[in-house]
Amino acid sequence: MTIKRYGTSCTEHPEGIYVLHKDYLALEAEVEELRLNERSDTPKRAVQFALDLQADDIDSLCSALFNLSSQIAARDMSRTCTSGGYDSGYTYRLSVSESPAHDEYVRQLNAWLEYRAKEKA
Repeated sequence: MTIKRYGTSCTEHPEGIYVLHKDYLALEAEVEELRLNERSDTPKRAVQFALDLQADDIDSLCSALFNLSSQIAARDMSRTCTSGGYDSGYTYRLSVSESPAHDEYVRQLNAWLEYRAKEKA
């Protein structure tokens, strides 16, 4: 049995959905606009993964999370994805950068916490 990918589905699933390319591009633009409008000044780690996942039940949720973690471990993910299937659906955004390294992130976080403490005083 061959399992095909349907539309923009990033999870191989026989019950995948098909999304028109123009609709996918509109959704991708909306996700990017939301990302650009984030006003948070908190430090960011080198790898960020934002996920909005919905499922019919806990088992379906676990299955979707397992499949996503397998894709992450295999380094087989696009930057953004909207996917849906028989019992779950999700939209995610993955950002991978070389920096900041862990020690630099900790320095940035401590500086930010000090700034916030002074701001509240």
